Amino acid sequence: MTRRRRFAACTRWLLTIAALCALMATPLAAQVRDTGRQTRPVAGTASISGVVVGDAPDSRIRRAVVTLVGSGTPPTRSVVTDDDGRFAFPGLPEGRYTAVATKAAYLPSAYGATRPGRPGIAIQLGHDQQVSLSIRLTRGAVLEGTLRDETGAPLSNMPVYALDAANPGGIGMLESSGQHTATTDDRGVYRFFGLAPGRYVLAATMTVVGDGAMGRRSDADMDALMSALTTSRPGVAADGRVDVAPPITVSYAPTYFPGTVAFSDATPIALGPGDERLGLDFVVAAVHTGTIDGTIVVPDGYSPERVQLSLVIDGLRTFAASSHPVLVQAPTSDGRFRYASVPPGRYRILARVGAPDTAATSA
Repeated sequence: MTRRRRFAACTRWLLTIAALCALMATPLAAQVRDTGRQTRPVAGTASISGVVVGDAPDSRIRRAVVTLVGSGTPPTRSVVTDDDGRFAFPGLPEGRYTAVATKAAYLPSAYGATRPGRPGIAIQLGHDQQVSLSIRLTRGAVLEGTLRDETGAPLSNMPVYALDAANPGGIGMLESSGQHTATTDDRGVYRFFGLAPGRYVLAATMTVVGDGAMGRRSDADMDALMSALTTSRPGVAADGRVDVAPPITVSYAPTYFPGTVAFSDATPIALGPGDERLGLDFVVAAVHTGTIDGTIVVPDGYSPERVQLSLVIDGLRTFAASSHPVLVQAPTSDGRFRYASVPPGRYRILARVGAPDTAATSA
């Protein structure tokens, strides 16, 4: 075959491959273009408009956020009401929609809901249909008070919790579990707003560095210790040591309104829609603490060191990390354990054993 013929044959082969690639790519390109058209929001000629009102007669809620969710088309949309509480969603395609209004200090409400927190009614929107509706917002309840220490000084930057009295969970859990959190200001004042109707228990905790244990001495003991620095008198040894009792161990436990460290002794606060309960002041003071010592007995083949302990306080499942008893000695080989900084209260200890000890089983 001459060089010219070989060149012509090679050229025809390359053109054939290019044509096949073009044929294979055409359906894919068309599919991409079609997919792109489908992902764009579908415009329509229907609309939903309305007004957000309050509980008071003829009241309009300005600057509320209304969110519209459609059944597949279009994506979620949100608008802000004007000074007259009005909103509008033009250019909607037909479909099913739900509308929810929210605003700070108010309880979220869906269109058609019988009360806050209940599901609303779906809006069936037809082609060219214009729907007008009204959504009612109910103002949430308010809890407010002041935290002070045992000397009467305000406690600033301190977390306060509003727990669901029926299902308190525990301090430190998320708000989705029925807990709301506030922080005191420089005056020791805390404030909860936008609370749903119900019964609440207020709790406060103080952050303590370390294991939470602190030593406290009486005024007489402190006078004796200070005097030992400047003078010698009966009761003071030659090396300056003073014959006084050991300090009392105290700590800050979670404190519940009206000022108790026992959840069962707390006073629940009942709230209705829009209620304001002010002046809920209470004292957070250090309390005497003790220790819990115990021994774990495990079945044959298990190691006490693999036992996990949980301390349940007064029915609450979890606690702020700086305010609960500390496991200062995990179970040892002979099963001994110790909790320190334990405030007054009722406790249960739960033990969960791990896998059997391989060496002990094989022996």
